[in-house]
Amino acid sequence: MTRRTAIAAPIIGAGPTLFNQRRPDGAERFWRTVTSHGIARRALITALIVGTVLTAIMVVLAALDGGRAGPVPAVQIAQVYTLPLFFGAVSQALSYRRARARALFRPGGQAEGPETRRD
Repeated sequence: MTRRTAIAAPIIGAGPTLFNQRRPDGAERFWRTVTSHGIARRALITALIVGTVLTAIMVVLAALDGGRAGPVPAVQIAQVYTLPLFFGAVSQALSYRRARARALFRPGGQAEGPETRRD
């Protein structure tokens, strides 16, 4: 386990196998899961929608305040887009891995994924 993984694992409640080590059941690495299966695309779309709505709310609230609030800080706008992207990608990847593990360990179950797909 790398130093970065050792620090991040307890923060998000993940064991060491969640990150870059190969799991005993042959599952793919965590960051490979995040970047495949359409997870990154869905997280980006969600972040764009959520970020746009929250930015619009901030601008309207600043306008209703009589314009005295000044411009909305760029850091706050970046945070409004970045946090939904990160948490959306991580939660979707964790959910995908749990569902895949349940399907694999079900009696006679076979999950469809890069390791099992036969095209």
